[in-house]
Amino acid sequence: MAVGASPRARPNPRPTAGRRDAVATIPAPQIAGGFAGDYTAPVMTEPWRPRSVRIHPDARTSYEALHEGVPVWLRRSLIHWVDARLPNEQRPQAAVLMKLERMLRVSFDWESVHSAMRTFSAMLWNDAEFLLDVVDYFLQSTSYSSERETLEDILSQGGSAWRVAERNDGFRLESRVLPQMQALAEAALGGSGNDAEYLRQAWQCAFGRSPQPSEAFDHSVKAIEATLTPIVTPKDPTPTLGKMIAALRANPAKWKLRLSGKKPDTSVTALAEYLDVVWASHLRHGLAGKGAKLHHSPEEARDAVIVAVHVVQLIHSGALSPV
Repeated sequence: MAVGASPRARPNPRPTAGRRDAVATIPAPQIAGGFAGDYTAPVMTEPWRPRSVRIHPDARTSYEALHEGVPVWLRRSLIHWVDARLPNEQRPQAAVLMKLERMLRVSFDWESVHSAMRTFSAMLWNDAEFLLDVVDYFLQSTSYSSERETLEDILSQGGSAWRVAERNDGFRLESRVLPQMQALAEAALGGSGNDAEYLRQAWQCAFGRSPQPSEAFDHSVKAIEATLTPIVTPKDPTPTLGKMIAALRANPAKWKLRLSGKKPDTSVTALAEYLDVVWASHLRHGLAGKGAKLHHSPEEARDAVIVAVHVVQLIHSGALSPV
């Protein structure tokens, strides 16, 4: 049984013409635009959008919104991608399913391999989080770049809040962010120092499929500390972001910020205030006491990571220097 088939599908389905939920009934050559080579697609300067979106500007915002989970228009495409990763023979199928059980902490009906496959298929169709976990699992074990590109096409075309990302330990699903921020993050994450390593850990903890907000916040602070130490407190054997903020505030004339405006000292002080937003919000600093919360929220963690990305990239570009 192919997992691409809906659990409700009949063995011999009736013709699909006229059904809104049907897979396309136009012959494949026509879908692909293959009319004996007499048609050349125009070069698109921006992504295609439906006519209704193009003629109604107000519809663009909702159309381009990112969707968490698996919206109905993405489910079949994602399941089809998963189906292509499964072996055809029963013995290797069973091995894959048993490993999925172990890795995802789930169980299937093992009356037979067929019944296990039916359980697996039903879970894919009915549980969006399970489907995304399965996609994430097969993504990290997929060796062909074309398969990863196909998955990213599916996700981006469907407006998914998830994207294919490459990290040091392989490929995985990550939360999609604005393209400009993604480009800035990739530049910062690609470094070789301790700050880049802390930043990679922070990014994965904040934007990965298994978010760990408090760890993301911790690593963000460490990334900023590793970046600023050589410039602000190079002789301190136990540097902390708090000490660096205090040094910048106490004697701002010792440093120069490239975007200094008419008052260089004020610019350095403003940088210290920017850094203090992260430091004072960190659960280890400034939020102690009765009734204090014990964990950072996912939104707080993502904010901290974005600030860390900004600071790391800014400092590495030479924006702050000793006078």
